[in-house]
Formats: sequence, C-alpha cells, structure tokens
Amino acid sequence: MYGFVNRGLEQMVTARGGREAWRRVCRRAHLGSEGFVSLQVYPDTLTLRLIDAVSEELEISGERVQESFGAYWVTHTAPQGYGELLQPAGRSLCEFLEQLSQVHRRVRASVPELELPLMEVERLAPAGHCRLRCSSSADGFTALVTGMLRGLAQVLGDPVDIELQEVFTTGGRCHTVFMVRRSIS
Repeated sequence: MYGFVNRGLEQMVTARGGREAWRRVCRRAHLGSEGFVSLQVYPDTLTLRLIDAVSEELEISGERVQESFGAYWVTHTAPQGYGELLQPAGRSLCEFLEQLSQVHRRVRASVPELELPLMEVERLAPAGHCRLRCSSSADGFTALVTGMLRGLAQVLGDPVDIELQEVFTTGGRCHTVFMVRRSIS
C-alpha cells in the first residue's frame, strides 16, 4: 500500500482523537511515529496492522474502520493533495466509475509506478444503476473500497445504495463485485 493511504489513515485518527491517539495506534501496530512517505510502497500487512490498531483505539470493527476511512480519504485526504487527479467525471457515481480509466491515466501520469486496481463497469437499467467489478493484488481491503464508493457518491451528491455481491480470490488477485443502485428518496 502506498504511503499516502497510510498518511490518510493518520489524518483521520488525528482528526478524531488528536496526535496522542495516533501515537497509541502506532504503538499498538508496533511502528515508530516517524510517518509515511507518500509515494513509498509499504507492505499491505502494515496497513492491515494499522487498521487493527485503529479498530482497538476507536473501539469499532476493522471493517467499519476501513469503510469510514475509505469515505474520509475521498472527502478529506484526496482533496488536500490529490484532488486534481480525482476530479469527478460525470454527474453520477456510475458515470464517474465509467470514466475511471481517465482518472487512472491522470494518476499514472503523476505516479507511473502506481499499481491501480482493474475496474469494469456494467451499466444496468434503470438509469443510475451499475455493477462494478474490481480486481486487485491487494487482499483484505474490500470495506475500504466500499467506503471510497460511498465517499465518491457523497462528493457527487448522488444518493446510492452500494451492495457487495461477491468477493473471491483467484490467480493471486482479489476480485470484488459491487452493485450500485440509485436511491429513490
């Protein structure tokens, strides 16, 4: 996982509980408090240790930590340093996801060595519904992706329901399938 993800987790914890809360998280995760280099790759196991430590610190499940952090990263962390790379393309979450390849091109132009998940979007009826298939070498971050999808929908002002339909691992890759449905209020 890239350092900018771990730095975002640090920002979320610090915003909720202050610097001392982050220090406790680092101690629980058996890390120093020297911080993370944004473009440095860290083992996924380190990020999962951090998530477990945040779970203990905030007394919430690891899945809830990941989902909350995914939304936080999109709504707070990304706009502070990566906002131009994540400019919403489209008016709905499904339209944005369809345009994600353009976002990935912009990200790769800035960070050529970055390995991004493969994503495929299938439009469904009625309008505003789609199925998202993701494939990534990182395993154990499904709830993080769910949170990012919720954060993107919030940024876009698109009321949607997001349902995780399937998770499986094959060929060393984690595959997830999400159903996105426009909410009717």
